[in-house]
Amino acid sequence: MNMQERLREVRVTDFGAVPDDGKDDTQAILAALEECKRRAPCVLVFPKGRYDVHAGSNRRNQWVLFPVSGINGLTVDGKGSTLMVHGITGLFWFEKCDDLTLRNLTVDCARPAFSQGKVIAVDGNRFDVEIPAEYPVKGGEPVGAYMDYDPQTRLPLRHGLDEYGTVERTELIRPQVLRVHLRQPARVKPGVLVVLRHQVYSYNAFVCDRCTDVRVQDVTIHTIPGMGLVATVCTNSRSSGCASSQSRVPGASCPPLPMPRTSAAARERFA
Repeated sequence: MNMQERLREVRVTDFGAVPDDGKDDTQAILAALEECKRRAPCVLVFPKGRYDVHAGSNRRNQWVLFPVSGINGLTVDGKGSTLMVHGITGLFWFEKCDDLTLRNLTVDCARPAFSQGKVIAVDGNRFDVEIPAEYPVKGGEPVGAYMDYDPQTRLPLRHGLDEYGTVERTELIRPQVLRVHLRQPARVKPGVLVVLRHQVYSYNAFVCDRCTDVRVQDVTIHTIPGMGLVATVCTNSRSSGCASSQSRVPGASCPPLPMPRTSAAARERFA
């Protein structure tokens, strides 16, 4: 960061955000963004650490935590920080922002919007899934889609196609075992691995809508319910050093399965 950028810094910690304390930093980040509106062009800085943000904390917008409109010359610099998302929500929505830079930031979810496990029984229109404790379930979780995987190769079966809209309900039949009730006969087999997607799309990490001169640099997205990066009607936009890879849940007994990715499409939009 050059001297000119330092003079234009807006630090989220000056508005009450405290990295690594486990408390909700949403309101502090919103306050910092309001200051950015007054001081643009400027750099929104996250001093390195973990910042926790919670779904529903922005009472003015139930879909996305940080809507940003009409701020020109804004740089969001994570300084290597992680934004840890709690619950189902979108993160940033940039609308009509010119000369926008996102850099040095990681996004993850405290509880991913999916569960994974092993199919241990199949009976007609239902199947049972044993789920590791690292993905806590209590029964009644919605499942918008699911996909089965080969337990040896850990690659998707049946051409990698999700089953959408076929789950009627789920119930907990014993600790960490979900019974998945379907509207049609089950096509999975005992022994396969399965990913249950509790939320499908809609809630994205970063949306750029009608923005120009967008740069995304060194941004990593581990998990998010929807797309990692979406650009609509944007011009002169590019990305570098970005990645989309699932985080390993701390203490997980098995590594996360590969899931359908949106990063390739996002990179094409930002080529």
